[in-house]
Amino acid sequence: MMKHRNAARFAALVAATVLLTPVGTAHSEPAGDDDRPVPLPAGVTRADVQRQQDLEQALGELWTLVPNDGAGAPGFGSVAVDRNSQRVTIYWQGEVPDAIRALESSTRAEISVAAAPFSQSDSDRAADYIFGLARDGRIPLPASVGLNATADEIHVLFTVEDLSRVNIDELVTATESATGARPTVAAATRTFVGASRQNDSSPWYGGSAM
Repeated sequence: MMKHRNAARFAALVAATVLLTPVGTAHSEPAGDDDRPVPLPAGVTRADVQRQQDLEQALGELWTLVPNDGAGAPGFGSVAVDRNSQRVTIYWQGEVPDAIRALESSTRAEISVAAAPFSQSDSDRAADYIFGLARDGRIPLPASVGLNATADEIHVLFTVEDLSRVNIDELVTATESATGARPTVAAATRTFVGASRQNDSSPWYGGSAM
């Protein structure tokens, strides 16, 4: 079952890629017409490209410290990225490691660290427990389980129809008792269609469909 992840990192890197694509790549062929810089898209300046490069490098420094999307760094909650203002907010539970705190002095982007009541590890434990209940047929399959953008809530989302068959108080209490993390259960505000990469359920075609 797929667990919902914060998409801020993905959105920032995609944006950076879109802007960086026209720059071109270095090669060892003799200089000639092909070495001329590729024109940038309308409305995009070299300064825009440089800002995106700086932001990508700042995020790269962060992700080397929090491997596996944060699962390998106890305390990491989530990261919010505002690419227009070059602002990155890291949400962290508990004592912040010196290496993470040091990122606040980055010259590539404005980076700050904020306290968070939940970590990615908390969310993963809750998700494993809740999806386990679904596998056992005790609750409907959730549409998603994961931290919100500021890591202060673990959202468990069901379709409206499925939510009507869930004893919310019982699920919240059981999850908190089993994992130490108290989730927020609600109806999904959008329909989750095609959300799976089909590497976790039938028909099992995985990346071949990408």
